[in-house]
Amino acid sequence: MNNNKEKEKTVSSIINSNLSKLNVSEEDILLINNLVSSYYRKRIGVSNSAPETMASAFLWVYSKSSFLWEGDKKWSLQSLASLFNANPKTAGDVASKILKTLKIRLWDKRFCRQDVMKGSPFEKYVMTTSGMIVPKEMLEKFSRGSFGVNNTKEDYFDEAMDYLEEDEEEKAIEYLNKALALDEKYIEAISELGLIYFDENISKSLEYYKKAVELSKKELGGEWPKDLEWAVSKNRPYMMAIQGLGLTNWRQNNVEDAKELFKLLLDMNPNDNQGIRYCMAALYRGLTWEEFGKIEDHCAKKGEYNEVDILLKEQNELYSFWKSPEDNKDEQ
Repeated sequence: MNNNKEKEKTVSSIINSNLSKLNVSEEDILLINNLVSSYYRKRIGVSNSAPETMASAFLWVYSKSSFLWEGDKKWSLQSLASLFNANPKTAGDVASKILKTLKIRLWDKRFCRQDVMKGSPFEKYVMTTSGMIVPKEMLEKFSRGSFGVNNTKEDYFDEAMDYLEEDEEEKAIEYLNKALALDEKYIEAISELGLIYFDENISKSLEYYKKAVELSKKELGGEWPKDLEWAVSKNRPYMMAIQGLGLTNWRQNNVEDAKELFKLLLDMNPNDNQGIRYCMAALYRGLTWEEFGKIEDHCAKKGEYNEVDILLKEQNELYSFWKSPEDNKDEQ
C-alpha cells in the first residue's frame, strides 16, 4: 500500500514549479491541482512511474481536456515531455491510463476550462455509461438524491467507491453496509471495509479481512485450489482478500501468519500479478510493513525498482519461496 499523499506532493511540486513556462491562469492551476489530487485519491491502479513522467502525463491530460494543444505548441505532448525531460511515448501511455482511471471524457467539467465548457454539447445533454447521449432531464431521477429502493448490492458498492474518491469515508462505510444488508457474504464489500480501517483501526481491519478470507474459502469449496489465476476476474476478490489479510497480519507483526498467506497466493498464482513476492522477500529480510513501505516509496520517486528486485533475488535464493512461471516450465 503506497503512500499516495507523498506521491501527490512530489508530482504537484514538480508541476507547479514549471507552470510559469506555460503561461497558465489561476483557473488552470486550480484545475490541474484538482486533476492530480483526484488521481491520487484512487485506492488502486495508481501508476508508480517517475515523478517527471507523471507530471508530463497530467499536463497532457489537462491539455487534451481543454483542447490547449490545438492552439499552443507548448501544450503538445512532445513539448510537455521535453519540459520535464520525460519520454513522450511513456508520458502518453501514462496519460491514457489516467484518463481511463478517472473516466475523463470530452468537456469533462471537473478538469476543463470554463470558456471551453461553454461550447460543450453536454450542457443540455449527457452521455450514459453505455455511450448514449440523452437529455439531462431524462436522467435526473437517477441522481444521487433519488438513489432508492431498487438498488443492487453492486449499486451500493459503486456509490461507496464514489464517496471514497471524495474522501468521505463515513458515507462510504454507510453504503458498504447497505450492500452487506442485501448480501452479508459480499466479499468485495467486506474487504473494502478492511481496507478503509487499515490505517486507523488495524484490529477492525483484521476482523473484516478474516471474514472475507473465510467466505472466499467456502465459496471455493472449502479448500484452496491448486491454481487460482488473476486473469479470471471472479477470482480477484478471493485473492485480494488473502492479500489484505496478509498485509494486516504483517502490519501487526504476525510475521508467520503473513508468510503463510503470501505463500498461499504465490503457490496458487505463480504469475504473481499482485506483487506478493516482494512482500515475501521483505518479510524474510526481517523488514516491517512500514520499513518496506518506505523502500517502495523511495523506488517510486526515482522511477526505478532495482532495490526491490535485488531484495527479491537475494531472499529468494536463500529461502526459495517463489518459483516464476519460467522456472516451473523448466522443471516440467
